[in-house]
Amino acid sequence: MERIPMTAEGLKSLEDELKVLKSVERPAIIKA
Repeated sequence: MERIPMTAEGLKSLEDELKVLKSVERPAIIKA
């Protein structure tokens, strides 16, 4: 896992990743 410096851009990429994880993994967990 690469380390992203805590800049506005780094924070945005973390938030985007979190949104993807929530939208993809949560339904998968519910269906499992």
